Amino acid sequence: MAYTAGANASRWHVVRVINVMEKPIPDFAIFQNSRTRQSALWVKETGEWKKCSESDYDTVFGMATMLRKSEHSGWILQQIARAIIELEK
Repeated sequence: MAYTAGANASRWHVVRVINVMEKPIPDFAIFQNSRTRQSALWVKETGEWKKCSESDYDTVFGMATMLRKSEHSGWILQQIARAIIELEK
């Protein structure tokens, strides 16, 4: 673990440094914060988080729910990843 000083030097924040070798990089991930209604999508091929607008929050929430509950989540995931890659071109 690494320790960094915050804005107030008397406060220290614990920061865990993750070595890429510790965990595999996921092919796809969804980040959502319901309090701020922020969303972002990760596709390994693009190598970066694609930030979504606040108006996309409910759509991304629906995608996440569909992926969790569907018997065909692998196929759905492939279609989402392809769409994101095409948007990046």
